[in-house]
Amino acid sequence: PEYFSLYQRYIDNVHKDGAMYPANYQQYENFIFSSRVAQLFLELYLEDELVSVAVCDNLPTALSALYTFFDPELSKRSLGKFSILKQIELSLPK
Repeated sequence: PEYFSLYQRYIDNVHKDGAMYPANYQQYENFIFSSRVAQLFLELYLEDELVSVAVCDNLPTALSALYTFFDPELSKRSLGKFSILKQIELSLPK
């Protein structure tokens, strides 16, 4: 439930001219949770508030980025780019 609120704010503010606007729960659920493989959700918090979620397919030898959504009021923090960099970091061999 916490994800949907963030997703809805993101879609309804950032993608007003796109096919996903306006966001609704069924569309969100079908898009984000449609994978047939295990998923990884990278959550970013600012203090105690969820501000970004990056959704990845968690494959045996790789991560596949599916979608990232974040608080549009924090767009100057480049949360989408940061999430991509964290996904790359997580996918590197240790």
